[in-house]
Amino acid sequence: MIKKYFQIREIGGYSIINNISFIKIKGSDSEKYINSQTTNKLDGIENLAGLYSSLTDRKAHIKSIFSIHKIDDTFVVLAEKKQSESLIEHLENFNFSDDFEIQDLTNEYSFLLIQGFSSEKIIKEFFKLEKISFLENAVVYYDKEYNNIIIGKDEISTDGFLIITKEKENLTKLVDICNKNEFLNIDDEFFDIFRIEKGTPKYEIDFDENNLLPETGFEKTHVSYDKGCYLGQEVIARIKTYGTIPKALIGLIFEDNIPPYNSEIIINGKNQGTIKSSCYSYFFDKNIALAYLHKDFRIPDEKLVFDSNGIIYNAKVSLLPFYKKISKDEKAKFFYDQALNVFAENKENEAIELLNKAIELKNDFSDAYESLGVILSRVEKYDEAIEVMTKLTEISPNEPMARTNLSVFYMKKGDKDEAERQMGLATVLKFKKSASDIKQKKVEEELKKQQIEAIYERMEMFKEVLETEDAEDLIANYGMGKGLFDLEKYEESIPYLKKAIEIKKDYSTAYLYLGKSLEFNNKKEEALDIYKIGINEASKKGDLMPLKEMEKRKSNLVL
Repeated sequence: MIKKYFQIREIGGYSIINNISFIKIKGSDSEKYINSQTTNKLDGIENLAGLYSSLTDRKAHIKSIFSIHKIDDTFVVLAEKKQSESLIEHLENFNFSDDFEIQDLTNEYSFLLIQGFSSEKIIKEFFKLEKISFLENAVVYYDKEYNNIIIGKDEISTDGFLIITKEKENLTKLVDICNKNEFLNIDDEFFDIFRIEKGTPKYEIDFDENNLLPETGFEKTHVSYDKGCYLGQEVIARIKTYGTIPKALIGLIFEDNIPPYNSEIIINGKNQGTIKSSCYSYFFDKNIALAYLHKDFRIPDEKLVFDSNGIIYNAKVSLLPFYKKISKDEKAKFFYDQALNVFAENKENEAIELLNKAIELKNDFSDAYESLGVILSRVEKYDEAIEVMTKLTEISPNEPMARTNLSVFYMKKGDKDEAERQMGLATVLKFKKSASDIKQKKVEEELKKQQIEAIYERMEMFKEVLETEDAEDLIANYGMGKGLFDLEKYEESIPYLKKAIEIKKDYSTAYLYLGKSLEFNNKKEEALDIYKIGINEASKKGDLMPLKEMEKRKSNLVL
């Protein structure tokens, strides 16, 4: 089981999907009407783009969760079959005069999900495409008859694609190609593990029509807060602006046993939450669960001791997702670092294999090309080394090192004339690079000077507000603190940022810069405390950018 889990994570997996509805909406008013009824902003969407969205009732209870994809003058909606009926019914019942047509074409199509960084390679091979790249919900390929449609879909925290086809024999052929590439079938049990690790709630298991959308976490990806009215918009906006939902979905990581599904979380004799989907995570080597938990206890990384059915459980609160998606570039860097490590142990063949994996993921990875060329030459594969280093000259035409290496390789082969030519090109590039570096340094110095002058100008304005108008002004206090931080005057910035937080206790960005100022001023324990509070406040508000950076900095301090 554990081997299968990590093979899917490391290489990839596939699954024939039977629970999706394919809904086609077409007509002159389709974009305007769908936008008026759904929670995300469809107005002005580009062709072949897509997004997540939802339907809610007037009180912001969930009616349906789905994704929408634009193909020319048509919109394709993908929804779970159990939720598609209410979606179609709503769109038809609330239409009084708009011009559009809804068709449920589910029975005409078959669906195959392919997940993993190498899924691009499989898609390109089968559909004979020169280039394809993952983008969540984007239509990356379709034919004019809509016989085959490919949409970017990440369902297990990796790049991947959903193939929608009328040609059922395509599924068999694609599965064969997946198997040849060591992709494994993702059965229901493993899909559930990956879903829970990704923090995705499941309809009729983790949520239903009784849940408010902001309770589930879907609002982070399915809601636009700068669009016009729709059913439930006022409630969702009010929750975002003025408060935190009493009970909302969060993760729990257990030290040992885990309560049964739907068990109550009892703390100090009161029901403070409910256990929902759970599983054993091979990645964490622990039991994990999604749970609705009261806001007072949704503090990331804090221990949670509670009673459930007379048994005491110990868990750690975790933000969702449990498993953080690794980008293609990060994965390539991981293979590159591994290659250098094994090369240091004189394992050249392993290093070559790892560097090829890195380049497959990131085809402009210049450091990987250079290292690969050098290692190939070390094992006397000079033709391959020259091919790799020539590719590097195309990727980085102004870098002299590739030409220098080529000169060495050609000399090893006995081609003195080409070796001298490459060395001459390298010498010219070195002179150009040196001149360019000097010019760039002057430009950077001038730009930095202008930035510093602009910071001082803003700070003078903030200082005047604080001294002559209002010492409690939030923007002025934060502006002074951030300005001093940008000038690397960390100690001076601390009082202003503390004041900003005192005025507005959920000011996520102020927590971030206060923590960094304390950290850079060598007050690491204080910084750690600030990050903990800031993470809690940012998670309540859904401020993802400062939240992610504070999480990262906190983890580094703990290490």
